[in-house]
Amino acid sequence: MNLADFLSDTAARIPEQTAIVYTGQSLSFEEMDGKVDALVSGLKRLGLEPGDRCVLMMPNCIEWALVYYALARL
Repeated sequence: MNLADFLSDTAARIPEQTAIVYTGQSLSFEEMDGKVDALVSGLKRLGLEPGDRCVLMMPNCIEWALVYYALARL
């Protein structure tokens, strides 16, 4: 089980619970899990595969967390 598995598990157990809040924005676990899945699909379409190296260089934001979880899930 990796970090992304914990997100999926939590989204299944308490989907409507708030997962993340940053500067007035918030996402539930269900919303976060869905956005992470969409990012994984996009990263795969771009050719990123498990084992590839990827640098995540972004300012602090909700999107940083989403991409981080997507990379863990990939």
